[in-house]
Amino acid sequence: MKKSLVLCILLFHPFIACDHPATPQKKADIIHVEKITPDMDVLARYPALPFIRSTQGRYEFMDERYLQLYEIPANYMSFSMAEDQVHISSIHVNMFKKKEDVKALKDKLTKAYGQPGADSANDFSSSDDEEMLVWKNGQQSIGLSTEKNFETVVALTKEPSVQILFVTPTAINN
Repeated sequence: MKKSLVLCILLFHPFIACDHPATPQKKADIIHVEKITPDMDVLARYPALPFIRSTQGRYEFMDERYLQLYEIPANYMSFSMAEDQVHISSIHVNMFKKKEDVKALKDKLTKAYGQPGADSANDFSSSDDEEMLVWKNGQQSIGLSTEKNFETVVALTKEPSVQILFVTPTAINN
């Protein structure tokens, strides 16, 4: 009986492990997207995480276990570098299709930056079926793209996304 039990545990253990991916070993490995600054070297800060360089020169990361935006899980992040190849110019984050997470994110952004409503005509683009909410401060603009009927729809059909645009660093003249 004991041999059968041990054999059963050994046989099914790998399948159970695959169903439950490992959590990050250290809390320092979790990327808190809102804490990324234009001067941060994200690749050096998280050397163990597998960033992928895309053909457009963006760096992508797609492991939701390591991504959070204002303590809300995200499932994708990419960032692009400024022309100087030192500073980050923008970050793009895809959220999960969870309406309560988007509401919580709106509340947190409004608490941090005030009511949305900044002009987004030059910074962000959205389609006719999307609503773009924009928050601005001195260093960045944050655009949250959701379904146009977000308040009335029961379930989200499209992933909400967040784009953070940093103000271009100015050169210091001597």
